[in-house]
Amino acid sequence: TAALDDYAATLPSMTPEEAMVEFMRVWAHLSREGRDGHQFALPQAQHAGRMLPIRVYEFAEGLHVTAAMAPHEDLVGARVTAVAGMPISDVLAQLEPLVPRDGPATVPSFRPIFFLRADVLRGLGILTGETAALEVEIDGEQRPVDLTPVTADEFNDWSGGGGPHQLPIDPGVAYLASTEPFSAELRGDGVAYLRYRSVQNADVREVRRWMDAGEFDRLVLDLRQNPGGDNGTYGTLIRLVQDFAELHPGSLSVLIDRVTFSAASNLTTEIERTTDARFIGEPMGGGLNFWND
Repeated sequence: TAALDDYAATLPSMTPEEAMVEFMRVWAHLSREGRDGHQFALPQAQHAGRMLPIRVYEFAEGLHVTAAMAPHEDLVGARVTAVAGMPISDVLAQLEPLVPRDGPATVPSFRPIFFLRADVLRGLGILTGETAALEVEIDGEQRPVDLTPVTADEFNDWSGGGGPHQLPIDPGVAYLASTEPFSAELRGDGVAYLRYRSVQNADVREVRRWMDAGEFDRLVLDLRQNPGGDNGTYGTLIRLVQDFAELHPGSLSVLIDRVTFSAASNLTTEIERTTDARFIGEPMGGGLNFWND
């Protein structure tokens, strides 16, 4: 006991936010060693801290605001260049050790989840007060903005249930226009386009009728922005895809991106293993060979 007391006396005192961040850092080592992006630590919903009232995405051109709560709607499209005087590259570097990963693409996919948490930014020593002072670039001009974090419930109600790491619903972008888990469209150029936003039961009976009637000879399965779900539910969909691939060699395309994760990456891997599909897009955030469910 005396030895433990002596050891404890050598440890620095930490705020609750600092302790939380250090726990995240330790836990993230599990995913670094085992390449398991499901190994991460976040406060339970009822204990979640406040969130910045924006959504962000790591594009090739930088970290950009993709949605903003009132009265900050004019920030949409802005590039974040600094937080509390710290260059955004340094902020992202400090967040990186907290982020779980199946592979390199998981980091830019999941890092916004941590960036938007005011308690994480305080635990890292980036923020010190109750507001977040950001520097953003809009139309080539630098501009300061102070954001007051909101409760997690307020953030979730505003965001419509979409994950903070996903792109927001946008009626002007076809694959982001709807929150429907599954939809199918028969295009006039002999293409069937299947949009699968989350892994759950998909009613493919109409698509099966189209296929049996020979109404399409190319199939596009869009798994972008699909973070997963229950991989015990995609059986009817993958059987349809496999049957099509057998009938039409070289005519199956699968669209993927960094948010394609968990059960969605299980589905992708099974398609890769059993068909001649061509994959188009970004490397997945999800791994190829890992246990799940």
